[in-house]
This record gives sequence, structure tokens and C-alpha cells, in this order.
Amino acid sequence: MVTSNDTSSLDSLSKATTENGTVIIYSTSKLKSVSGCNGRVEGNKVIVSNVTENQICNITIVPTLADTIKISYPPNEGRTDFTKIDNGTPGLYTGTDDQGTTYYFSGDGTNMNNWVRFAGKLWRIIRINGNGSVRLLYAGYGGEDGYIGSVQAYNTGGHPAYVGWKYTTGETLEASRGNKNKSNAYTTVENWYNELNSTDKNYIDLEAIYCNDRDIRSGSYSTSKTFYYTVYRRLAEGRNPVFTCGSTLDRFTTFGLITADEPVYI
Repeated sequence: MVTSNDTSSLDSLSKATTENGTVIIYSTSKLKSVSGCNGRVEGNKVIVSNVTENQICNITIVPTLADTIKISYPPNEGRTDFTKIDNGTPGLYTGTDDQGTTYYFSGDGTNMNNWVRFAGKLWRIIRINGNGSVRLLYAGYGGEDGYIGSVQAYNTGGHPAYVGWKYTTGETLEASRGNKNKSNAYTTVENWYNELNSTDKNYIDLEAIYCNDRDIRSGSYSTSKTFYYTVYRRLAEGRNPVFTCGSTLDRFTTFGLITADEPVYI
């Protein structure tokens, strides 16, 4: 039998493995301790050895920031109408991204308590990523500077490859999705990241996905003729935002910018 201060953070007990008298119980949150049984904590697992009879394992879980958010704002079903700004009571809603179920804030931001401090700065929580990490938007020193740095332009030049967070100048979409060059914006954020101390870097999830969607909506990729990216169809033609990222070549990790879709969800 298993008891816990947060049973929702235990992965489905049906996923527990049993082999040669050893039971392994998995958690989606950080584990603090286990008592009452012959168990030990290793990472996000409780390993119970030499099981020959029924035991009661009392597992203490350290709530993550994501856990705390969901306790404070019990999640609602995802919104379906994005044709107008949500000025209602702030809340947390469910959606889907490339890593699972995501939870995003929506509603009147003036009454929304979704602020945190990290690395000595103020940040606003946008959503909980599908892998359980939390996506933050930089807000500076409480409104004094709402940006990490400034650049003259995201990129300079007229080649369509320059919409890339990172890019390779090519004659086809696939070629332009390469990572040879960094955008001006990428370099600015990277410089900020590199200046973080090691303690702060340890809190940054290196697996969360930041999307630079370059799928094409209509026309053919061209350096001389007009064509439209799929984000134009989603947001300019229909107000149908998504959290998923169509191509693996458009997925980046460690740090990134918010997408055009994310403010529409708010």
C-alpha cells in the first residue's frame, strides 16, 4: 500500500515495476523521503527491496512550482473561443503541447497572481509545459525594464531564412531550417543565459521546447515571391492558436521567445 502527501504527483501505480522482490514506484515530482517500508529514494523513484509481505510506504513529495500553481488555480477545460480577449476571472486552462498536457493562464491579468522571482528578476508565469516545467516571461525589476536586452532587429536582411531563431541561408525551406547562424535575438538571450550563475542555471529545464514555426501556409518557399507561413492562417485568418510545433527542425531548447500563439491564449 502507498500513501503520500500528494498522490497526484505519483505516476500511475500501474506503472510500478516488480522484479525479484523489488518494487519501483515512480513520481512526476521531486521526492523527499519514504518511511514505513523497506524503501529508499533514488531521483524520482522509490525502490522497495526484499518485499516478502504487504508493506505500507509513506512517501513525502516536495511540491514543485507546477504543483503549487495547480493547487492555487484548479485547472479548467481548455478555452474554445479566441476571437476576443478573455477579460474574465483569471484561471488555469488545459491544452496540449509536444510533451503532453500543458496548463496556461487566461483571464484578467490585473487580478492574476502569477508572478515569481528568479535570478534576481521578476518573471510572469505563462504556462506549465507538458513535461512539468514552468514557462516564464521576463519582466525585469518590477516594471523598470521589461526586456533582457535590445537589438536593432530580430535579424537584418530580406532573405526568408531570417525569420529563424537560428537559420542557414538556403534556397529551400529545409535548407533554411539549418542552425548555422544565430539570429540577433538568439545571441542577446544567449548572452544573458551565459551570465547566469551555476545555481540559477540548475533551475532551467533543458528539455522544454521553444517553437520557431516555419511551416508554410500557402505558396512555395521563395526568395523572390510572396508566400505565407502557417501562423498567418492560425492567427490572422482564424484565431486558432496552438502549443504544438509541427517540425522537429523548428524546436529549440534551453531558452527562447514566446510564440505568436501564446499571447492569444491569454
